[in-house]
Amino acid sequence: MYFQSTVDLRIGPGMRLVAEANDGPAIVLDSHTPPFGTNTGPAPMELFLMGLGGCTGMDVISILAKKRQKVTGFQVKVEAERAPTHPKVYTKIHIEYIVYGESLEPKGGGAGYLNFPETRLMVPARGCLRPGGGNSPKGLTREFRL
Repeated sequence: MYFQSTVDLRIGPGMRLVAEANDGPAIVLDSHTPPFGTNTGPAPMELFLMGLGGCTGMDVISILAKKRQKVTGFQVKVEAERAPTHPKVYTKIHIEYIVYGESLEPKGGGAGYLNFPETRLMVPARGCLRPGGGNSPKGLTREFRL
């Protein structure tokens, strides 16, 4: 059974968009570039990186919990490079997962679990990433630190 997502975006002043997913809380997207952008929210491409970090980060936390790792803190850092000309797609994305905790087992809940096949499905070569960048076939690299 598939989960269906519905997203509704409404235009606000300038380049501002108010986005609501599945009748949940709304977020504001905006441009950082004047005269139309007012920098009142993340740009759509930044929101994509936030979603990628959030999705894979929740997977990491879920795996660590299943492995009974005592996590006291967790941070995800996403860095990306974009093409200089249109279409300004992401050419490289690096995701760093930083885990804080007590007696963490690097092999028990660590880097071996960061090979997410769903990441390859959600970040296709066409559209957001071009092949050939970074250390992976699609320009996506991951790092795990305890």
